[in-house]
Amino acid sequence: MNCIPPPCKPALGIVALDLLAADKSRRISFRGKDRHSISDSRECLRWEAGQRIEFSFSGEVASGGAVDVEVVAMPRIFEDHAYVHRFLNGVMGIELNGKEIFQGTVHWRSHEETASFWQRLRFPVPAGSIDPGINHLVLTNHTSRAALSDFFDSGLDEAFGPQLAEAKLGTWFLAELRLHPGEPKPGLPRICGVPRSAVAGEPFLIEVIHNAGDGEAVAASAGNAIVKIEPPERELGALRSLIRVTPLEPGREVLITIGGTELRAEVATIYSRLRSRDLVVGGGIESLFWHELPGAFEEIFANEAGNAVRISIDDFLNNLHAVPVERWKPLVSYLVRRGIRFALQRLRVPPYSRISHEDLVELANLGGPLFLGTSIPEPVHRIGRPGGDKTLAAVLADYLTFFREQLRKVRLPGHPVVTFDAGSSMAGQYYAEGLDVHLAETGPACNV
Repeated sequence: MNCIPPPCKPALGIVALDLLAADKSRRISFRGKDRHSISDSRECLRWEAGQRIEFSFSGEVASGGAVDVEVVAMPRIFEDHAYVHRFLNGVMGIELNGKEIFQGTVHWRSHEETASFWQRLRFPVPAGSIDPGINHLVLTNHTSRAALSDFFDSGLDEAFGPQLAEAKLGTWFLAELRLHPGEPKPGLPRICGVPRSAVAGEPFLIEVIHNAGDGEAVAASAGNAIVKIEPPERELGALRSLIRVTPLEPGREVLITIGGTELRAEVATIYSRLRSRDLVVGGGIESLFWHELPGAFEEIFANEAGNAVRISIDDFLNNLHAVPVERWKPLVSYLVRRGIRFALQRLRVPPYSRISHEDLVELANLGGPLFLGTSIPEPVHRIGRPGGDKTLAAVLADYLTFFREQLRKVRLPGHPVVTFDAGSSMAGQYYAEGLDVHLAETGPACNV
């Protein structure tokens, strides 16, 4: 696939800055652990609940480029492996020169939750926030029982007692604090979503992101293809026109030209149609922040990263559980307009969720035939082990009872149910019980 983008001047940005490097005197060592693993030990700045820490840096190297604030930290709760795999949350604020960069909940996860202990949090800085001369970055640990409210898990009290539980959750160890150059925004107009290959007679979509006025048509033509331009819509903060391209003859390239000769894209390999089949391929979203989702969805389409995505819309990882359904609708509409299929995962629903299961019907209906279904728990969430008085047959029977209960619980009226895992040996049991779709994970798939 060859794309010829418009000229784009590189943005001047800040060089990477390590804001902890200047002060080594207050560092202490910390490492986390859980029932099955242990993290590496790092030199950290101890960051108490309620503590406000300020860092100054020179802005002479910054000239309006995109910048990200990157935080790597771990709460003290991980010094004791007695409590893991639960709803471990904190509250953090970041300010740059008096302007709020982030204010909200973060979720801490251990190795048992499929991620490393040392969690890397990255937050984009609004353009123009860095001034010439000295700049001031302020981080505040707002974590407390009162600040978390419903987001404070009462199970912590049972494990440690109320006072110690709050102290362990609210004491953090800051291992890294850096400023990184952010991704510069490419120029407009630009084209994305061009596939590496295509099949004669089967249409594909490409996208033009442009600065034309609302409702203004984008001209396009193609060799060895028919093009149909859909009206532009404003999505994810940009005006976007979708172009449906249908290749005509196999063995010949398709060359798409947009706006005269301003943008050109080539699909060199066009196959002949051999047989009709349906294949769903895509990654999962489990531990991204809400502010990262638009960029992730854009990359899925722009880089042709499959035709589906599995979203942990109500998992306790990070802050997706705190977002109401109304705010999800534009993101789902973005997927639907591009024909990207999606499944909604609800495996570990926290008690403080802002989304009820019934609310998901609206998103499922919005997807229509593109909605793959709500997910059902993997066998690892319930399946036991034979031993003592429990035979293998009893273990399987117990799991299938659990499976039937979950099947009734997660199904949305009129929509399918999916599972995803590597436990394909159970697939025969799944389908016999009424499962509609099986998504098999064959590699790292926890995040797009």
